[in-house]
Amino acid sequence: MYEDLTHNDLVKIIEEYKHRFAMIKDDVKAIYKCTELSTELTDSMCIYYGNHSPEVCLHNIETACDLSSDECLEWRFYSNL
Repeated sequence: MYEDLTHNDLVKIIEEYKHRFAMIKDDVKAIYKCTELSTELTDSMCIYYGNHSPEVCLHNIETACDLSSDECLEWRFYSNL
């Protein structure tokens, strides 16, 4: 599958995968922080990071894992984590 790819193609793929992993890590961190806070607060007071609920973060992780989608390649890190 990768035999016909150039060095530049492989570098691009690796950079895309690194970005996907970074976005997944960011969403996991947001979920963890919200879960950590929800043990101290009521569930209704759970803080939303980057205007995303934990459910949205889970969907984002799913999207980042979907290699047929390039949507996550446009994403940036949450600024308030």
